[in-house]
Amino acid sequence: MNSNIRLEAKRLLSHNTSRLFFISFFSFVFRYLSILCCGYGVFLIYNSSLLSFISKEYGYTLAYFLASLISVTLSFLTLSFVSSVKMGEAFAYFTLANGGNGRFFHLYKFLTPQRSIKALLFYITITTKKLLWCIFFLFPALICVVCGYYLYQGRIYVNEINLIISTGFSIILAIALVMVRICSLRYSAAPYYLCLNPNLKITDSIKKSIKFTDGFLSEGVLLEYSLLGWLLSCIFVLPLFYVVPYAKLVRSVYVTDVVFSKASSKTKYPIIMSAYKSTP
Repeated sequence: MNSNIRLEAKRLLSHNTSRLFFISFFSFVFRYLSILCCGYGVFLIYNSSLLSFISKEYGYTLAYFLASLISVTLSFLTLSFVSSVKMGEAFAYFTLANGGNGRFFHLYKFLTPQRSIKALLFYITITTKKLLWCIFFLFPALICVVCGYYLYQGRIYVNEINLIISTGFSIILAIALVMVRICSLRYSAAPYYLCLNPNLKITDSIKKSIKFTDGFLSEGVLLEYSLLGWLLSCIFVLPLFYVVPYAKLVRSVYVTDVVFSKASSKTKYPIIMSAYKSTP
């Protein structure tokens, strides 16, 4: 399965490398530049002469309440914009993986107030679930660290115990990281369903993702690990032009293959057509 996915991704990428790279590049620039601008804006708010004037005339409580309110609003709008662009990037890749044409304007597909907020809530929900899985699986490794620290403080930390705890920590940590990735892949198809139908509830997209990805999670982890060599090659910068769109397209092809492998119909339709039909 994984070899077919990689071959399909390379075939789709053969005439779309530059376009997909610039989609990902501008997505990266738009998202992180807006975050930097937001941070700078918050800095200017708390160091403005207007805030000093309000604090002197009406008190610090009102001044910092207004500053906090403006900062929270600005952060919310920025995160909504970031989420919409990120979802738009995923839309472009899923479109190409489904047989359509990933276009630059797909970055703006979710750039409306309603869809931006929905994209933000979606990523908050997904990130929270992944974080909880991470805490759950990394907790045993944390116990090893705590036990090692306790033994060290008790002055009974000998080499044999050190070796046992270090080995156990390494094994538990390695297993935990794999399990975290496996559980995270349960939500990999959720953006696909939300791109396919922007009116779909977030919880429904997550439930459908879990339903259709179960049974393919181990293949997904192996597929991700097979990309490590490509990602390590990016230390030379130049491979970024190929590796970034290739890695993202591999994940998109994986999701679409998983979804359609359990679907009653094996025919793939361009996601862009379905998404436009579902536009309110």
